Amino acid sequence: MFSTLPKRTLAGAAAGLLLLAAMALPAAADGRAPGSLQAGQAMTFDVPASPGGWYASWSFAYSGDGSAITFDAELEGWDASYAGAAGFNVLDSQHPVSPLWIATTKTSQRPNDPRGIEFNYSSGTAGSVTVQFFSFVPKPLSVSITQGGLISTAGAQNPITVQLLGAPSGSTATVPSSPPPGPPSPSAAAAASSQLVVPTGQQGHLTAPANVGVAQAWTFYYPGDESNVTFDAELGGLDALQAPGVGFNIFDVQHQSPPVFTATLQSAQRRGDPNGLEFNYSSGFAGTVTLQFFNYGSNPIDLTLSQTGLTAPGGANVPITLQPVGSPAPAPTPTPVRPAGRLTYRSKEVTDAPVKCGHSYVQAADGTVTYTTTSVPCVAQAPNTGVQYIKGRVMTPGGEYVLGLRVHADVSDGTSVDSATAIDGTFSFDISGSYGLCSANPLTYRIWVVGADGRPASDVRTITYSGNCAQAGEFHFDFVQVPG
Repeated sequence: MFSTLPKRTLAGAAAGLLLLAAMALPAAADGRAPGSLQAGQAMTFDVPASPGGWYASWSFAYSGDGSAITFDAELEGWDASYAGAAGFNVLDSQHPVSPLWIATTKTSQRPNDPRGIEFNYSSGTAGSVTVQFFSFVPKPLSVSITQGGLISTAGAQNPITVQLLGAPSGSTATVPSSPPPGPPSPSAAAAASSQLVVPTGQQGHLTAPANVGVAQAWTFYYPGDESNVTFDAELGGLDALQAPGVGFNIFDVQHQSPPVFTATLQSAQRRGDPNGLEFNYSSGFAGTVTLQFFNYGSNPIDLTLSQTGLTAPGGANVPITLQPVGSPAPAPTPTPVRPAGRLTYRSKEVTDAPVKCGHSYVQAADGTVTYTTTSVPCVAQAPNTGVQYIKGRVMTPGGEYVLGLRVHADVSDGTSVDSATAIDGTFSFDISGSYGLCSANPLTYRIWVVGADGRPASDVRTITYSGNCAQAGEFHFDFVQVPG
């Protein structure tokens, strides 16, 4: 069994909601076609290169008695650069549109098998269950899949057959709301009708047809000086039930796949506006940033988009222009670029030398030292249903604590926050302070040490809170000074 899936319902596991959209999809050419799945028997099928998406679906009747069925799959030809671009959607009678679970090598990797996926289904509700394979991988795959039949709560086995639903070319497809991998170009239909340019301080308008996928993408040059740009969008015609399938992806030099942030009504709704989005971008790394607008909903969307330009930490504003992908890009405005300086710190696990986890100290004015034992536990992550946080230390190679150093975090919800190291070298970021205790909102933190010149002075450590604090609610790592 894949241990991180709740056996009873899998509820709350879908980290990204998906939306049903009827599409005409290519069948596997000159290869093995998918068939029905007999319990305990492997079935192998071939998937063509599929940057535009390829799907095959199966279904079975489920009695709602709490029985569990386990699926195992092996993806030959897959590699880690396409993580999240191929996998399985699980839908049932209570989750017919937004999948109950999305099984990929990122969410459901078989232990010690980088190309293997293992997931299960169990519920107390009867009805039809659909398992749908999807691939956005731009090279061929060979997929081998097995299912173990239904195992009752008493241990009895029912060797069912999971039936193929038609041919792949006629599947009803569930399309990821943030299409992996990497920032693709707009669809041909959308590109032919929309080449919207959006200068600072002006509104741009376009209509994205229903189910168009990526309607348009824009780029702009970012100087890497932690300037902030805010985007505002109004989505006319949006149906709240299809909101997860409409929004924006942001890609930058460090996040070609998956995006650094996906803005939908779930993650970036403008306060008091049911059809409005507001989100921002800021970074310490220079390079091209891509903003991608997608519509996988069944309604056309009338988009109104504006952006504020780049506002520097000191308050100065530099206008920018969002240029459509595929149009000649103007030369960037000569702006002082602040690349990372010499990296004087590196991140490490708390159990790598020098080891200072599991204890801390406070020194009183009279010199008395009091040790504590709960400051930074000696594990990378742990469940915590109380307060969710990220914590670690900054230290020298000899293990001495570094006081008063600035540690910075960019958060996937568009915010950023700093933490200054304390007397025991600790820095911390409060996850639960963003959305409440044990929030179901997934968040990704990109964390680095800031040098005296304001530039990044370490590598970037990425911490992802899945939204399940009972699985992982506290996270720990350190930065250590690089000798020389």
